[in-house]
Amino acid sequence: MAKKLTLEEIGKLAGVSRSTVSRVVNGQPDVKAAVRERVLQVIRETGFVPNPAARSLAAQRSGILGLVVPRSVATFFGDPYFSRLTQGISQACYEQGYMLSLFLFYTKKEEELLLPRIAQRSFLDGVIVQATTDADPIIPQLQKSTMPFLVVGRLNDMPDDLSYVDVDNVSGAKNAVEHLIKLGHERIAHVCGRLDNRPALDRKIGYEKALRDHNLPIDPNLIVNGDF
Repeated sequence: MAKKLTLEEIGKLAGVSRSTVSRVVNGQPDVKAAVRERVLQVIRETGFVPNPAARSLAAQRSGILGLVVPRSVATFFGDPYFSRLTQGISQACYEQGYMLSLFLFYTKKEEELLLPRIAQRSFLDGVIVQATTDADPIIPQLQKSTMPFLVVGRLNDMPDDLSYVDVDNVSGAKNAVEHLIKLGHERIAHVCGRLDNRPALDRKIGYEKALRDHNLPIDPNLIVNGDF
């Protein structure tokens, strides 16, 4: 088995210091382009792979992002939305050189025990939280910590300073209803999701807005509560 090279040895081969090699490996910008390319060439030729543990310690980063789905495991595996969500996030992590850690909870007690660990910077570099139907306790805990995080979707009581990624459910529902209106339909029903869920509420708002914009009545008998 070939000997595993060190940063010092890579530096000698490239004619630079150990610290310069470290800066190149960690993607820091304060290295001249010609020097960076020389170090990278040596790395390519030798097949050098940095020690991930030492790299994490030096950069004070773990290279791991957490995805928290505060729902039952049965819901997670039974709903195709969550598998597509996880696939997209894991692909983005892979492309950026990160690993993804998935957190699912069977019970409320398990969630309460693990939340403090999730909020520790030494464990994860950042957290992605799937929005829930109410203010899940992980949101306030993350807000009190220094952990970078964002929410996928929105909450009904979303704080103004909370970062989130979401689709425009109001416009989406409005466009769908207007498509049916253009086809000549006037009695258009709406099967809602749970209205304590922000996307469901936004879609109902879009549905009603389209009817009002086209001077069509909003008939409560044509609106039925569902569960997605």
